[in-house]
Amino acid sequence: MEGWAGKRIRVDLTSGKIEVEALPLEHLKKWIGARGLNSEVVFKESSQGMDPFSPDNPLCFGVGPLSGTFAPSSGRVTVSARSPMTTPHGHGDTNMGGHWGPELRYAGYDQIILKGKADKPTYLWINDDDIELRDASHLWGKDSMETTLAMTEELGDPNIMITCIGPAGEKLVRYACIINTFNRAGGRTGMGAVMGSKNLKAIAVRGSKAVRIARPKEFFDMCKEARTRIDSDPAVKMMQAEGTMMLFDMANGIGLAGAYKNHTTGFAPGIEEKFGGVVHMKKYLHSREGCFACPISCGRYTYIKEGPFAGTHFGGPEMESACNLGPRCGTYDWEPVMKMVQNCDLYGLDTISTGAAMSWAMDCYENGLLTEADTGGIPFVWGDTDTMLKVIDMICNREGFGDLLAEGAIRAAWKIGRETEKLVPHCRGLEHISCDPRTVTGFSLGYAVSTRGSDHLKNMSCLEFPPAVGLYQDLIEEVLGDQAKDFLEAQPNNLIHIETKPKLCKWSEEDKCIADMLGLCCFPSAWWYPLRPEDLTKLFNLATGMDVTSDEMMRISARVVNIERATWNREGSGRNQDVHIDRYYELPVQDGPYKGAVLDRKKWEKAIDEYYRLHSWDKETGFPSNEVLKELGLDFVAEQLEKARKEYLKKK
Repeated sequence: MEGWAGKRIRVDLTSGKIEVEALPLEHLKKWIGARGLNSEVVFKESSQGMDPFSPDNPLCFGVGPLSGTFAPSSGRVTVSARSPMTTPHGHGDTNMGGHWGPELRYAGYDQIILKGKADKPTYLWINDDDIELRDASHLWGKDSMETTLAMTEELGDPNIMITCIGPAGEKLVRYACIINTFNRAGGRTGMGAVMGSKNLKAIAVRGSKAVRIARPKEFFDMCKEARTRIDSDPAVKMMQAEGTMMLFDMANGIGLAGAYKNHTTGFAPGIEEKFGGVVHMKKYLHSREGCFACPISCGRYTYIKEGPFAGTHFGGPEMESACNLGPRCGTYDWEPVMKMVQNCDLYGLDTISTGAAMSWAMDCYENGLLTEADTGGIPFVWGDTDTMLKVIDMICNREGFGDLLAEGAIRAAWKIGRETEKLVPHCRGLEHISCDPRTVTGFSLGYAVSTRGSDHLKNMSCLEFPPAVGLYQDLIEEVLGDQAKDFLEAQPNNLIHIETKPKLCKWSEEDKCIADMLGLCCFPSAWWYPLRPEDLTKLFNLATGMDVTSDEMMRISARVVNIERATWNREGSGRNQDVHIDRYYELPVQDGPYKGAVLDRKKWEKAIDEYYRLHSWDKETGFPSNEVLKELGLDFVAEQLEKARKEYLKKK
């Protein structure tokens, strides 16, 4: 077998039993790897209504057939389980970079499945064919850096790769992360909390085996060609220089992305002097960092030289971390924002949900819906970074009002009442990122139909952004076909033009899923587009010896999207939750170039109808039809959904 390892590890933490299972070639061809392998397990081995903190919840770590190869940006790993963060508890996954995933491939495995609960803190140690569970009691309570350093010393090899949880995961903060390579976070859906619920502190891996490539010379040549195209892409060049903060700068028409200032969503005047990628690059950047085999190296290493936070150094920040703990909470003060990002990484906290919880509290406090009597004397005032730093500690340790915020904003709102849930920007309980859904309608459609709750990374409709029109017009025309003319004529207001977004959204989710299944980062192929589905498919074929077309690969992606959707449908979540909160349909944007933008309910419903039609999903329920499930080889899914479909219609 080339490309794949053809094996996975199955661990029962309750009994301590460890098995190595063979993965048949037909199974691998059906699910490819990483996200595909995991999503099949989450559906099959969990059940309707299962508590995510149940020992039976399967926690899966998956890598792809290109993981650990010379393929560009092949350092990704997908972690999946039922999510403790979402409402209801549906499919949850996260995707993280770093170097841990490739090491699992070198040890000879495509996947790890963990069930049960250890009777004490435990870590899993994988050293090629030697696999064992070890006592982690001495590591419990340590942050992610302390854990990584202690385990590296204990195991006696600096090349061991470690992924772990911090104190937030131990205390079951619902949006706790998993951290590897010190600062590469797998966040959003609470996979760190699932890990903590199993008393699993870490997984350490050391491998010495080769990844077998079917056609090595052609594969190597294709990888070199792909890297050349990535390096010459204008959008990639900006990301190489500024990191992911170039996305903030691009949205605001500042910095190296200032060429696009006529297509800005806009924040505060003069912000380019205080906040953003160029400011960070000039004042705080120590060095660039890259995940395994990455030609982009969007990671930053920060060093603060002076002021109250002098001496602070850490890996980061990335854009969403900085924006959710900064502008979302009313501050553009770089240094305390960076300190908050560092603390979240050490504690193992998702920065987006942390910022969302605090900004929700600030919104409620400003509107008189939350008082100091509720918060234990904490005044939640916009931009108060001293208070924010304290509250992050409280969330991690589940102390005082932080214990409530650790449940996530929607559960906190349900507890407080007073209609505070109307101020939580979320879909299926997972809060939005920092991008306003009223001004980027492709993203807003993607938030609502994402298969892990509100999320931009499952349906990254980046072709809707104005810079893409100049850079990737050929791809826009290919994807949208007869809709391309309408799409292009909508410029520069295309971001709020929802009519062409359903087709773009469906294509984007399947394109992104290819990268996830193969173990590749989305930046070279689903954020920017120097690589297209046909390029990724060719790399896959050269590595594995398969002969799959790009259309067939997109159909495999559709299979994965459909089984993830079915996990939600089984919980009664369908069209009823493919929506936004009323605020985005009723309250227009208050200022900036998109002042007045608001979601139109009639256009929204029409867009959802079209999105379902493209998927061959039932318009009334939002469930995949039996015909499409069977066509995708998901007969076992169709059988389970019949009962859920009847229950959904009965409630409706």
